Amino acid sequence: MYIRKKAIRNRKTGKVYHYAYMVQNTWRKKGARQKVKHYLGKVYPFPLVQELDFFMHAKIALDQKEEAQKSLGFKTLIQKLCEWELAKHGVEGFEIDWVSGRILKEGKPASIEMNEGMLNSFTLRRLLTFKAKISEEETGYALAKAFVEAGVKVPQEVFIAGFGKAVEQR
Repeated sequence: MYIRKKAIRNRKTGKVYHYAYMVQNTWRKKGARQKVKHYLGKVYPFPLVQELDFFMHAKIALDQKEEAQKSLGFKTLIQKLCEWELAKHGVEGFEIDWVSGRILKEGKPASIEMNEGMLNSFTLRRLLTFKAKISEEETGYALAKAFVEAGVKVPQEVFIAGFGKAVEQR
C-alpha cells in the first residue's frame, strides 16, 4: 500500500485541490487496478521557511544531548522530531493527537506535505507504533522509510538514537 495524491478541480471556480488516499494495487488480466483503502484528507503543502537546530528547538543543551537522547522514550523522540519539522515549515492550525496519531484540520482528516513526504494520520501512526524488524538492517531501512514518507528529515545522530530505541523495544 502507498499514499496517492489526487488532484480534483472545482467545476465552479476552476481551482484545483489535492487529496491524499491510501491505495493498494491489485493485478488483473487488464493490468493493475487501485483500490482506495483509506481517505487521508486534504493535502496542505508547506515549503521550508526556516532552518532550526533540533536540539535547540527541543530545548536540549548541547552538552546534554547524548544524555537527553538516551533518556527520551521512543514516542517522545518521534513527537519532538515531528514538532521540529512542523516548526521548520511554519505549520499551524492543525489538531495533532500524539496518543491516537490523528491529524485534523477543522475537524477533518488532513495531510501536511513537507519535504518528500506527507505527515497524516497514517504516517504518524506508523512512526508512533514502529516495531523493530527481525534484522537490524531491515529495522534501519523501515525506520528511515517511515520518516521519509512522513516528510520528516532526521539528523543522523538523532536517527541513530531512535534506531537504538526501536531495537531495544524488540
